Amino acid sequence: MNVHLDQPGFLALALLAVPLAILGWRRMAGASVGRRVLAITLRSTLVLACVVMLARPNVRREHDHLTVIGLLDVSGSVQRFARIPSDDDTRRVYLDAMREWFRVATGSRSADDRFGLVVFDGKAVAVSAPAKAGFDDANLDVSFVPGTSLGEAIRLGLAMFPPDTARRLVLVTDGNETVGDALGAAEQASGAADPTTAAALQVPIDVVPVIYEIPGDVQIVRLEAPNHAQPGQTVTVRVLLEATRPTRGRLTLRCEGQPVDLNGEAPGHSRPLELRAGRSAHLASVVLGDSPVNRFEALFDPDDAADDALPDNNRAEAFTPTPSKGEILVITRDADPEQNLLGSILRAAELPVVVRPPALMPDDLLGLQNYDLIALDNIPAFELTSRQHELLARYASDLGGGILMIGGDDGFGAGGWNGTALEAVLPLELDPPRELRLPQAALVLVLDQSGSMNRPVGGARATQQRVANEAAAMAIESLRHESLVGVVTFNTQAREYVPIERNSDPDLIAQRVRRITAGGGTELAPALRLAHRMLRDVDADRKRVVCLTDGQSPAEELNGIVERMAGDDIKLSTIAVGDEADHPTLARLAEIGGGEFYPVYNPRALPRFMVDAVQSINKPLLKEVPFTPVVEPTGSRLTLGFETAPPLGGLVVTAPKPERGAVIELRHPDGEPLLAHWQAGLGRVAAFTSDLGGRWSDAWRTWPTAASFWTQLARLTARPTSARDSELIAVIEDGQLTLTLEASGEDEGFIDYLEVVGTVYPPSGDPIAVRLEQVGAGVYATSIPVRAAGNYIAALTPRRGERRLSPVIGGASLNTGEEFRRYRSNPVLLERIAAVTGGRRLDLTDPAGAALFDRTGMTPSVSLLPTWRAVLIATLVMLLLDIASRRIAWSSASVARRLRAAVARVNPGQVRGRAATATLASLRTVSTQLDATRERETERVAPLPKPSAVAPPVRTSPPESSRVSAALGSLFRRSRPVLEEEPPVEAATEETPSEREPDDDPETSPTTSGLLAAKRRTRKQLGG
Repeated sequence: MNVHLDQPGFLALALLAVPLAILGWRRMAGASVGRRVLAITLRSTLVLACVVMLARPNVRREHDHLTVIGLLDVSGSVQRFARIPSDDDTRRVYLDAMREWFRVATGSRSADDRFGLVVFDGKAVAVSAPAKAGFDDANLDVSFVPGTSLGEAIRLGLAMFPPDTARRLVLVTDGNETVGDALGAAEQASGAADPTTAAALQVPIDVVPVIYEIPGDVQIVRLEAPNHAQPGQTVTVRVLLEATRPTRGRLTLRCEGQPVDLNGEAPGHSRPLELRAGRSAHLASVVLGDSPVNRFEALFDPDDAADDALPDNNRAEAFTPTPSKGEILVITRDADPEQNLLGSILRAAELPVVVRPPALMPDDLLGLQNYDLIALDNIPAFELTSRQHELLARYASDLGGGILMIGGDDGFGAGGWNGTALEAVLPLELDPPRELRLPQAALVLVLDQSGSMNRPVGGARATQQRVANEAAAMAIESLRHESLVGVVTFNTQAREYVPIERNSDPDLIAQRVRRITAGGGTELAPALRLAHRMLRDVDADRKRVVCLTDGQSPAEELNGIVERMAGDDIKLSTIAVGDEADHPTLARLAEIGGGEFYPVYNPRALPRFMVDAVQSINKPLLKEVPFTPVVEPTGSRLTLGFETAPPLGGLVVTAPKPERGAVIELRHPDGEPLLAHWQAGLGRVAAFTSDLGGRWSDAWRTWPTAASFWTQLARLTARPTSARDSELIAVIEDGQLTLTLEASGEDEGFIDYLEVVGTVYPPSGDPIAVRLEQVGAGVYATSIPVRAAGNYIAALTPRRGERRLSPVIGGASLNTGEEFRRYRSNPVLLERIAAVTGGRRLDLTDPAGAALFDRTGMTPSVSLLPTWRAVLIATLVMLLLDIASRRIAWSSASVARRLRAAVARVNPGQVRGRAATATLASLRTVSTQLDATRERETERVAPLPKPSAVAPPVRTSPPESSRVSAALGSLFRRSRPVLEEEPPVEAATEETPSEREPDDDPETSPTTSGLLAAKRRTRKQLGG
């Protein structure tokens, strides 16, 4: 282990510490030497620490463990064509062979080695994280995105490596990359793409080529149709075919589903072809219809199936937009669609009308593009899929189509449209404000979660439980926020899964319902009793229980429970799922409970029945009281003649959107909207909240003004014919969709400086925002990558300042994925990947010889542990010390005193003992000096006369010996000095200074005698 610097060049900045030290020494000339040295040291260390952080220090560690990650190609081409030879000269299925290959190839690893697995087609997904245990090979048969993305797989594998092992990738593929940059990813693995991380990477990629070659195949490379044309115009359609060898077959072309005669006077519509090896083009003349979009489909059928190894690429699509007046599509649930009242009125006005049931509504944007107006006549939300809801919203906002929604007892909020994608483009609020809401309703869903609900649906992976959960979630999302909702789940026991509560957050409740799991038996009675208790005391005008089950339960108690529920005004509806449900019992319970019985034999249709079963909860939104429409003063021609309008019998309660763009033309006398319309993006959307031809508007059938009203409303809402001031060319080549807009006007020629934005709708349905850049005079272009086969619809909105040009619709078709257009594998690319990374080429037939965990020639794994955080913490500490050393006044002496004081506080007895010893030593020295002085003075001075009888004067202060004794006593913690007893001194008369005689005798002088006495007493006390 050693230290590695990512940016060692920053160490040169450490030289700045030298001039800073010199400058600091001079500026602190008045301070003590110790303080100057410390301050300069701290400042220099602080600079060095900052420099080290800039150099990005790391602790470098080497590891001997090995991790191998397999990258397995599961794209359609390799699964279709690869056949792996086995020991018995037979060929095995690709995925089965690869499971066995990795199982054998990883059998030689040690206990600390790890193995992980990534599978990929156009998208890479990790199915097994690097682990020391055996890998999971159960999830190999998957499909994500059409195509083959080697680069994404390599990068995902690199991201999965743990940091403390050596690394190796094993790539199993045919080498036919359709998207991405595999060589760029290989350079990243080798470290060549980023030299700063080369040592950390250097991951070898061993390649296992899957070799195949298709002997014979015919494909339709492309079907070309004009980007724009006029209705009824004759256009030329071009079909480009490619064959690997001479092949015979027939070419068929359809326009809007009808066959185009390619055979001239000969019988039949298809054209016989004798193809040579290579590409060939075939032309056909087609007369376009009157629809806004003419769709073409080309098919090739070989005479001998052996000449066509891949039938998937024998079909191609294209379409030509035509700026014509489109039809009006009316969606109705009438038993006889041709008798629909709206359709009859519009036909009488000579408008092109098509009336269809909900099941025949188009489910793609290109199909909707054929219509200028789509009318939903009393259609509940569950009759259309959520995808169709989204398509309708995009059809209006992005493609400029018109939508007319007509009410009834299954329209608007009463039909569960609240919370759908279509609600966003409607001019009305379907869940009205609290003051407009009618009496409250409560619902409890009783859902079976017994083990039988784990059965798969129609052979798919989805179980009945999952479909039931989704149906219940959709039902909850369709309810008004004012409703009360609860959920009971049951098997052998009943559980209050969601307590009865206001549906203020339907998405949250729906998420909980989607997590219900199955297991156990079936016992319905406890669940119905629990649902009864939940609703019995709820203050709501309408109470309903909807029960869903796929099994049978003991029926002894059920009738009595439902009768008690009915006695408390609680209705029960039942849904029987599958053939094994107890249909007679459930039907009888629904009859007793005053609800409906729904037998569902196809679980895929369950969501529709579930949503229908709960819609009675939304019926309080119906206001069924006769009223005369109130005309708003908008000045619109729509409401001319409404002074004589007969009354309507009811409407669905809604409210205007908070946005001010909605125009309210008609209202209920109480204020609820009856007719509203607004501009929603590029299209126009209108809403009529009463019905048409139903029980509410029966009087309007004979009202003369009704026909002109509906005709004007349809014309107002329908998409107008667009002007031809621009043309969109869409081409798909080499995995790229290129959009080119040519903008021009009749008067101004090429139109420059436009802002061109729009949306591309791929087959997956997820919109892609695009912006076109100007590349020439009046020409704007952009490109986006495409993968999935199908139609790519582009809707562009050119704008010049505040002026908006007509929207432009176009697109192109990707017929078959690029992977199915290559007839052989590409081992050359794989060998280049191995050469770039230092990997090996392994044999698909010899897994034991792969030696995936052989470390020969491999560079040990190196991990770098960043240490800059520790350096940063040290730098902050030194910064604080540096500031303190400069801002706080201190000296060496003061520091020494404070240290002694601190030590004294820690151990005061020891310190005082040392002080007393030092004091006694000083006293002995002084005593010795005094003795010497006395002896010298005695030798020079004559003896004094005897003292007189006169008593010495009284002392007014303690003698010097008493002071010394007091000091010593204090030193030994005595309250007062202990002195030898002296005889009492009698008072004497005070003598004048002239009467006193000098006391020159050292033995008898007060000072000398006091010191000697103190000396003697001290020795006695110390035992010396």
